[in-house]
Amino acid sequence: MAPPPSSTLFPDENNKSEHQQQPKDQHLMSAEDKRRYERNLREQQRSYKISQQIKELRTVLAESHIPFKPNKFSILLSVVEYIKQLQQRSIVLDNEHKKLIMTIQQTKEMVERGEVVGSGENCVVG
Repeated sequence: MAPPPSSTLFPDENNKSEHQQQPKDQHLMSAEDKRRYERNLREQQRSYKISQQIKELRTVLAESHIPFKPNKFSILLSVVEYIKQLQQRSIVLDNEHKKLIMTIQQTKEMVERGEVVGSGENCVVG
């Protein structure tokens, strides 16, 4: 006996009773059919979770104004490219930050030695 068609719902990950609806005649199913049904149900849940995460990635791309084709493969490719761009931008910003820290430190040392007097346009370098 094959398991009945699944009318599985996955609206809320925290509420297992809404996740799955047991077939009405599950008690009549053979052990093998029950295992197959449960395996299929787990696969449906896994597939649903993947789809939900891809929808979330699609939203991130759209909000970031990153162009992408509306299929899962293209969304994943676009996300990978976007992450690489963000990593490169992070490296640039980190380097700029280090330069600013060095400039601040050098300026502080110059002020402490009396090489810089005043501030802004009235600044005199000695």
